[in-house]
Amino acid sequence: MSAFNVLNFENKDNAILLLITQGSKEYERERNKLAHAGSTFRPSGYGVVEKLRDFPRAVFNLLKSLPCLCNYIACGTEFFIISCLAVFGPKFVESQFSLTSGEAAIFAGLVVMPSALVGVLIGGWVIKCFDWQYKGRMRYIVVCLSVGLLSTLVMLIRCPNIPFAGVTVTYENQTQRLDVGESNVTSACNIDCNCGTNYDPVCGKNDVMYYTACHAGCTHVDASGDDKVYSHCACIEEVGSEGGAVQGKCYQDCDNQTVFFFGVFVTLLLTFTIVVPSVTGVLSIVDESQRSLSLGLQSLFYRCLGSVPGPIIFGKLIDSACMIWEYNCEGERTCWLYQNDDFAKSLFLVVVICRLLSICLFSGSILFYKPLNREDGDDKKKEEIDLSQTREVFGQTNTALPSLEGAMQGY
Repeated sequence: MSAFNVLNFENKDNAILLLITQGSKEYERERNKLAHAGSTFRPSGYGVVEKLRDFPRAVFNLLKSLPCLCNYIACGTEFFIISCLAVFGPKFVESQFSLTSGEAAIFAGLVVMPSALVGVLIGGWVIKCFDWQYKGRMRYIVVCLSVGLLSTLVMLIRCPNIPFAGVTVTYENQTQRLDVGESNVTSACNIDCNCGTNYDPVCGKNDVMYYTACHAGCTHVDASGDDKVYSHCACIEEVGSEGGAVQGKCYQDCDNQTVFFFGVFVTLLLTFTIVVPSVTGVLSIVDESQRSLSLGLQSLFYRCLGSVPGPIIFGKLIDSACMIWEYNCEGERTCWLYQNDDFAKSLFLVVVICRLLSICLFSGSILFYKPLNREDGDDKKKEEIDLSQTREVFGQTNTALPSLEGAMQGY
């Protein structure tokens, strides 16, 4: 109790409150030392009008910070990859490995969901354990993305297209390949059948696909089982019996399927691993009053640069790889068959280009980052004034402040 009598404190609560105030100011002072030079922001007021007036200035203050801007854009390029894989991943798997739409969606979900969950948890655990500052977190991100760049090589894995009459092979010679743009599903064997345009593929006994049973020249159907079985097919040449077909696509075994899914899992895992470091990293270098706004800007960038334009741009890109279009009455079209080589190359190029941009941007944020020196004369003077005002509140002017242990004596 003698310590408090010397310091002229009326009660212990005032002393503890003063120490808490000291600790809060010390924490803010130490944290602001990590802010990027030139990122400090002083609001003109705390009313609604003042906040609205300060909003454009606050946004510009964040955008002119090169480390923040690089981080925002890099998040956009990474979400560009994620959105492309999320939208077109099942279609890619369906085309490459001759799966049904349902099977492709299940496989894609089994890869994407665990990789996202595990990746985010790993990223948070790493930041918690190592307690890196901004540059350390950005270096970790660059390493993860660089390793992920190597794993994207699995996207070059592709399986050959199944022979498709009139699209990849001719009706007359089913070993003669056709180029994209030369397809014609009408032939002499089905020209008098008046076949429709709705896509309903069948697999012939010769392991060749046909646009519909009509385009295969089939005249008889057995619908008693789960799948329709067609017979007397004029376009299907089969030695020793009449040509037949089964409803659905032909299946081909592709040995690269397991390797492909593992590589995509690793790529997405490393992509989601950087989410926590990138978010917490950029929050650590902005002014305390702008952290919420920084989160909003980061979210805006990855949506405007990634989630929204990603599927649109990539969809236009792979349209050139489509070999079979189906048009409805409104003029809208749907692609049912892609050239596997072109599809794989398009996906690989998009992922690699975006990943290289991300690595360059995160590396640039390291180079541009300069910690703010909060120990200059003006700031130090301001801290002394704040401390003096705090002492005056509790009736203390020139006396040294107690330690927390001393203040807690007697409790």
